[in-house]
Amino acid sequence: MSMNTRVKVPKCIVIGTSQILRFVGQPREVFDELEIHQLGESIKKIGQQQAVSATQSEENPGMYDLIDGECRWRACQDAGVTEMFALLFDNVDDFERYKRSLVCNFYRKGHTHKETFNALKKLHEGGCSVREIQLITGKSDAWVYEYLALGKLVPSVFDKLVTHDKKPKTGLGYRAAVKLSRVPKDKQVQIYMQAMKAPKRKRMHVLNGLVDVEVQPQKREVRPKDLSDYRRMFESSLAKIFISSETLLMKIPNKMFQKIIGNFSREAMQTQLDEINQCIDNLTELRDSIQNAAGTEVTDDFTELAN
Repeated sequence: MSMNTRVKVPKCIVIGTSQILRFVGQPREVFDELEIHQLGESIKKIGQQQAVSATQSEENPGMYDLIDGECRWRACQDAGVTEMFALLFDNVDDFERYKRSLVCNFYRKGHTHKETFNALKKLHEGGCSVREIQLITGKSDAWVYEYLALGKLVPSVFDKLVTHDKKPKTGLGYRAAVKLSRVPKDKQVQIYMQAMKAPKRKRMHVLNGLVDVEVQPQKREVRPKDLSDYRRMFESSLAKIFISSETLLMKIPNKMFQKIIGNFSREAMQTQLDEINQCIDNLTELRDSIQNAAGTEVTDDFTELAN
């Protein structure tokens, strides 16, 4: 079956800088004014090297809603550049616009921890599953779950979350925040304050200890194993035995066995042989059990191998 893999290329247009409207709801909130100014000076000197992306504004005819490129747009304003070139996309709703803006920044300047949490929360509440968010951001599902867990923090603790983890002297680091999110809300402030009293190098260790004391592992009710449990155990164990033995034979060339054995003492070599023979006995017994249960003869070479 053939698939049409052609990509629709957006139109590139030149528009006035003043015709571009900022994406007020975009994920990124923190901008470095010095970097913006330096970028503006660069654009003024050598020109705009990368287009912004935008879509025609439905609410403001003749204007364009920005999708990606706010730093470049701000830089042009700062430098007095009156025109910009932009990639024009059609039919982009606010939620799609939000996703595109998020992805563009993830692999360039990036977001602060708070911005990332707010962005993932908005995607999740907008109907995106964890799997979809993982594909959008290119991150692991564990990464997504960890950031979403920050929503369990009480506001006073969440506000302490640092912008970036560059050895903060004060505030709450990302790893510490994820750990603290496991604690009941009525205990979070108390544990945070206790951890902050410790010397800087020991804060994470103290926090881990306090959280582990507070969060006791829940005892799960153990149900009796049923037929499906034993079947999964049986199939899984057989697959592991097969894969392990085949991998061992494939990865170790025959000529290497002699060198390996040469490094064993006589007693160690005998121990290895005893373990192999025990495995053969166990597999022979397993084969006989399957054969008896099936009521048919299953031929195999276990006995020959043992000899």
